Amino acid sequence: MNYFIKVVSIIGLFGISQFAFAVDITDTYTNGDRLDKATLDHVKSAVNSKQDKVTGVCNPEESIRAINADGSVVCEVDSDSGGDITEVIAGPGLQGGGSNGSVTLSLGPVSIPGIAFHDASAPSSGCNLRRFLISEIHYASGASNCIAVASIQIPHGVTLASLVCGAGDNDSTVGAEITSIELQRIWLDGGIETVFSTGASVDLAGYQEISDFSLNSTGIVNNLTEIYVLVAYFGSPITSNIRLRGCSVRYI
Repeated sequence: MNYFIKVVSIIGLFGISQFAFAVDITDTYTNGDRLDKATLDHVKSAVNSKQDKVTGVCNPEESIRAINADGSVVCEVDSDSGGDITEVIAGPGLQGGGSNGSVTLSLGPVSIPGIAFHDASAPSSGCNLRRFLISEIHYASGASNCIAVASIQIPHGVTLASLVCGAGDNDSTVGAEITSIELQRIWLDGGIETVFSTGASVDLAGYQEISDFSLNSTGIVNNLTEIYVLVAYFGSPITSNIRLRGCSVRYI
Protein backbone atom coordinates (compact mmCIF):
# COMPACT_ATOMS: atom_id res chain seq x y z
CA MET A 1 0.00 0.00 0.00
CA ASN A 2 2.86 2.39 0.64
CA TYR A 3 4.06 1.81 -2.95
CA PHE A 4 0.59 2.66 -4.28
CA ILE A 5 0.49 5.93 -2.35
CA LYS A 6 3.96 6.97 -3.63
CA VAL A 7 2.97 6.42 -7.26
CA VAL A 8 -0.18 8.44 -6.79
CA SER A 9 1.78 11.26 -5.15
CA ILE A 10 4.29 11.46 -7.99
CA ILE A 11 1.51 11.54 -10.59
CA GLY A 12 -0.25 14.25 -8.64
CA LEU A 13 2.95 16.31 -8.58
CA PHE A 14 3.34 16.13 -12.38
CA GLY A 15 -0.28 16.99 -12.87
CA ILE A 16 -0.01 20.15 -10.83
CA SER A 17 3.40 21.57 -11.81
CA GLN A 18 4.29 20.42 -15.33
CA PHE A 19 1.32 19.69 -17.56
CA ALA A 20 -1.77 21.58 -18.60
CA PHE A 21 -4.69 19.25 -19.01
CA ALA A 22 -8.23 19.59 -17.60
CA VAL A 23 -8.06 16.93 -14.90
CA ASP A 24 -7.97 17.70 -11.17
CA ILE A 25 -5.65 15.23 -9.47
CA THR A 26 -6.05 15.60 -5.72
CA ASP A 27 -3.05 15.85 -3.46
CA THR A 28 -4.71 14.03 -0.52
CA TYR A 29 -5.22 10.30 -0.50
CA THR A 30 -6.60 7.68 1.84
CA ASN A 31 -6.19 3.97 1.98
CA GLY A 32 -8.20 2.27 -0.71
CA ASP A 33 -8.20 5.19 -3.20
CA ARG A 34 -7.96 4.14 -6.87
CA LEU A 35 -6.73 5.76 -10.07
CA ASP A 36 -9.32 5.76 -12.83
CA LYS A 37 -8.57 5.28 -16.54
CA ALA A 38 -9.28 8.89 -17.53
CA THR A 39 -6.70 10.25 -15.10
CA LEU A 40 -4.03 7.80 -16.22
CA ASP A 41 -4.74 8.53 -19.90
CA HIS A 42 -4.25 12.26 -19.34
CA VAL A 43 -1.04 11.69 -17.39
CA LYS A 44 0.31 9.44 -20.15
CA SER A 45 -0.52 12.03 -22.81
CA ALA A 46 1.18 14.79 -20.87
CA VAL A 47 4.33 12.77 -20.23
CA ASN A 48 4.62 11.70 -23.89
CA SER A 49 4.26 15.27 -25.22
CA LYS A 50 6.56 17.01 -22.77
CA GLN A 51 9.55 19.09 -23.98
CA ASP A 52 12.83 17.30 -23.34
CA LYS A 53 15.80 19.22 -21.99
CA VAL A 54 17.43 21.37 -24.70
CA THR A 55 20.78 19.81 -25.62
CA GLY A 56 21.37 21.17 -29.14
CA VAL A 57 23.83 23.98 -29.90
CA CYS A 58 24.41 26.33 -32.86
CA ASN A 59 27.67 27.43 -34.47
CA PRO A 60 29.17 30.92 -34.06
CA GLU A 61 27.23 33.60 -35.99
CA GLU A 62 24.12 31.38 -35.86
CA SER A 63 21.03 31.49 -33.67
CA ILE A 64 18.34 28.97 -32.66
CA ARG A 65 15.33 29.14 -34.97
CA ALA A 66 13.34 26.24 -33.45
CA ILE A 67 13.57 23.63 -30.66
CA ASN A 68 12.43 20.09 -31.38
CA ALA A 69 10.55 17.95 -28.84
CA ASP A 70 13.63 15.75 -28.31
CA GLY A 71 15.76 18.73 -27.26
CA SER A 72 17.60 19.14 -30.55
CA VAL A 73 17.61 22.56 -32.25
CA VAL A 74 17.23 24.03 -35.74
CA CYS A 75 19.82 26.76 -36.45
CA GLU A 76 19.89 29.73 -38.83
CA VAL A 77 22.53 32.29 -39.80
CA ASP A 78 22.33 35.46 -37.75
CA SER A 79 20.62 38.25 -39.69
CA ASP A 80 22.18 40.82 -37.36
CA SER A 81 25.80 40.39 -36.35
CA GLY A 82 25.53 43.19 -33.82
CA GLY A 83 27.14 46.00 -35.83
CA ASP A 84 25.54 49.36 -36.47
CA ILE A 85 26.64 50.04 -40.09
CA THR A 86 23.57 50.38 -42.31
CA GLU A 87 25.10 51.61 -45.58
CA VAL A 88 28.47 51.95 -47.35
CA ILE A 89 28.64 55.10 -49.48
CA ALA A 90 31.21 55.63 -52.23
CA GLY A 91 32.94 58.93 -51.44
CA PRO A 92 34.87 61.18 -53.83
CA GLY A 93 37.06 59.18 -56.20
CA LEU A 94 35.30 55.89 -55.42
CA GLN A 95 32.46 53.94 -56.99
CA GLY A 96 30.25 51.10 -55.72
CA GLY A 97 28.90 50.73 -52.18
CA GLY A 98 25.37 49.76 -51.13
CA SER A 99 22.89 49.40 -48.28
CA ASN A 100 22.49 45.60 -48.12
CA GLY A 101 24.25 42.37 -48.99
CA SER A 102 27.92 42.26 -49.95
CA VAL A 103 29.20 45.60 -51.21
CA THR A 104 32.40 46.59 -53.01
CA LEU A 105 34.23 49.89 -53.30
CA SER A 106 36.63 50.61 -56.16
CA LEU A 107 38.43 53.56 -57.68
CA GLY A 108 36.60 55.55 -60.33
CA PRO A 109 37.56 55.74 -64.04
CA VAL A 110 41.15 56.58 -64.98
CA SER A 111 41.36 59.73 -67.10
CA ILE A 112 44.27 61.02 -69.20
CA PRO A 113 44.37 64.62 -70.53
CA GLY A 114 45.43 65.27 -74.08
CA ILE A 115 48.59 66.98 -72.93
CA ALA A 116 49.81 63.63 -71.51
CA PHE A 117 50.24 62.23 -75.04
CA HIS A 118 53.63 62.44 -76.76
CA ASP A 119 54.60 62.24 -80.42
CA ALA A 120 55.32 58.67 -81.54
CA SER A 121 55.53 59.40 -85.28
CA ALA A 122 58.63 58.73 -87.37
CA PRO A 123 60.70 61.88 -87.93
CA SER A 124 60.25 61.60 -91.68
CA SER A 125 56.49 61.84 -91.46
CA GLY A 126 56.57 65.59 -91.02
CA CYS A 127 54.41 65.36 -87.86
CA ASN A 128 54.91 68.08 -85.33
CA LEU A 129 52.92 67.60 -82.14
CA ARG A 130 51.76 70.85 -80.57
CA ARG A 131 50.13 71.41 -77.20
CA PHE A 132 47.16 73.73 -77.10
CA LEU A 133 46.26 75.41 -73.81
CA ILE A 134 46.66 72.80 -71.06
CA SER A 135 44.61 69.73 -71.98
CA GLU A 136 44.64 69.38 -75.77
CA ILE A 137 47.11 68.32 -78.45
CA HIS A 138 47.12 68.68 -82.22
CA TYR A 139 49.52 68.22 -85.10
CA ALA A 140 50.83 70.91 -87.43
CA SER A 141 49.12 71.30 -90.79
CA GLY A 142 50.39 69.32 -93.75
CA ALA A 143 51.60 66.20 -91.89
CA SER A 144 50.06 62.78 -92.45
CA ASN A 145 49.40 59.59 -90.47
CA CYS A 146 50.63 61.01 -87.18
CA ILE A 147 50.53 58.97 -83.96
CA ALA A 148 50.35 60.12 -80.33
CA VAL A 149 50.88 57.80 -77.35
CA ALA A 150 50.23 58.08 -73.59
CA SER A 151 50.88 55.55 -70.84
CA ILE A 152 48.04 54.82 -68.41
CA GLN A 153 47.99 53.05 -65.05
CA ILE A 154 44.86 50.93 -64.47
CA PRO A 155 44.12 49.26 -61.09
CA HIS A 156 45.12 45.61 -60.84
CA GLY A 157 42.34 43.02 -61.03
CA VAL A 158 39.56 45.22 -62.42
CA THR A 159 37.51 44.29 -65.51
CA LEU A 160 37.67 46.84 -68.29
CA ALA A 161 34.34 48.22 -69.53
CA SER A 162 34.92 51.00 -72.07
CA LEU A 163 37.18 53.62 -73.61
CA VAL A 164 35.72 57.12 -74.05
CA CYS A 165 37.68 60.01 -75.59
CA GLY A 166 36.95 63.62 -76.46
CA ALA A 167 38.01 65.18 -79.77
CA GLY A 168 37.80 68.73 -81.07
CA ASP A 169 37.49 70.05 -84.60
CA ASN A 170 37.34 73.66 -85.77
CA ASP A 171 36.03 72.90 -89.25
CA SER A 172 34.46 70.15 -91.34
CA THR A 173 37.38 69.35 -93.64
CA VAL A 174 36.93 65.79 -94.92
CA GLY A 175 39.75 63.47 -93.95
CA ALA A 176 41.09 65.79 -91.26
CA GLU A 177 40.20 63.58 -88.31
CA ILE A 178 41.34 61.28 -85.58
CA THR A 179 40.92 57.91 -87.29
CA SER A 180 40.86 55.94 -84.03
CA ILE A 181 42.16 55.77 -80.48
CA GLU A 182 43.19 52.40 -79.04
CA LEU A 183 43.80 51.04 -75.58
CA GLN A 184 46.62 48.58 -76.08
CA ARG A 185 47.89 45.86 -73.74
CA ILE A 186 51.64 45.26 -73.90
CA TRP A 187 52.78 41.94 -72.47
CA LEU A 188 55.99 42.16 -70.48
CA ASP A 189 57.25 38.95 -72.08
CA GLY A 190 56.44 40.18 -75.62
CA GLY A 191 53.39 40.88 -77.73
CA ILE A 192 50.77 43.63 -78.07
CA GLU A 193 46.99 43.39 -78.37
CA THR A 194 44.22 45.95 -78.78
CA VAL A 195 41.64 45.95 -75.99
CA PHE A 196 39.47 48.86 -77.22
CA SER A 197 39.44 50.75 -80.52
CA THR A 198 37.18 53.77 -80.98
CA GLY A 199 35.58 54.90 -84.19
CA ALA A 200 36.85 57.97 -86.04
CA SER A 201 35.99 61.53 -85.16
CA VAL A 202 33.32 63.11 -87.38
CA ASP A 203 34.10 65.90 -89.84
CA LEU A 204 31.95 68.42 -88.03
CA ALA A 205 33.01 71.53 -86.20
CA GLY A 206 32.89 71.28 -82.42
CA TYR A 207 33.75 68.80 -79.67
CA GLN A 208 32.59 65.22 -79.94
CA GLU A 209 32.89 61.89 -78.14
CA ILE A 210 34.45 58.82 -79.73
CA SER A 211 34.25 55.58 -77.82
CA ASP A 212 34.31 51.79 -77.76
CA PHE A 213 32.24 49.67 -75.35
CA SER A 214 33.07 46.25 -76.85
CA LEU A 215 36.13 44.35 -75.64
CA ASN A 216 38.42 42.97 -78.34
CA SER A 217 40.23 40.70 -75.86
CA THR A 218 40.08 39.71 -72.19
CA GLY A 219 39.07 42.61 -69.95
CA ILE A 220 40.77 41.55 -66.71
CA VAL A 221 43.79 43.68 -65.81
CA ASN A 222 46.91 41.92 -64.52
CA ASN A 223 49.64 44.43 -63.73
CA LEU A 224 52.05 41.61 -62.94
CA THR A 225 52.31 40.59 -66.59
CA GLU A 226 51.23 43.61 -68.67
CA ILE A 227 51.18 47.40 -69.06
CA TYR A 228 48.73 49.65 -70.92
CA VAL A 229 49.07 52.55 -73.37
CA LEU A 230 46.64 54.76 -75.29
CA VAL A 231 47.48 55.23 -78.98
CA ALA A 232 45.79 57.98 -81.06
CA TYR A 233 45.96 57.80 -84.85
CA PHE A 234 45.51 61.02 -86.86
CA GLY A 235 44.34 60.90 -90.49
CA SER A 236 45.64 62.52 -93.65
CA PRO A 237 45.88 65.34 -94.39
CA ILE A 238 46.41 66.78 -90.93
CA THR A 239 45.13 70.25 -90.14
CA SER A 240 45.75 72.30 -87.05
CA ASN A 241 42.01 72.24 -86.40
CA ILE A 242 41.78 68.63 -85.21
CA ARG A 243 42.59 68.13 -81.53
CA LEU A 244 42.58 65.38 -78.91
CA ARG A 245 41.21 66.57 -75.58
CA GLY A 246 41.68 63.43 -73.47
CA CYS A 247 40.46 59.91 -72.71
CA SER A 248 38.79 57.97 -69.90
CA VAL A 249 39.19 54.23 -69.30
CA ARG A 250 36.25 52.83 -67.37
CA TYR A 251 36.02 49.51 -65.55
CA ILE A 252 34.03 47.47 -63.03
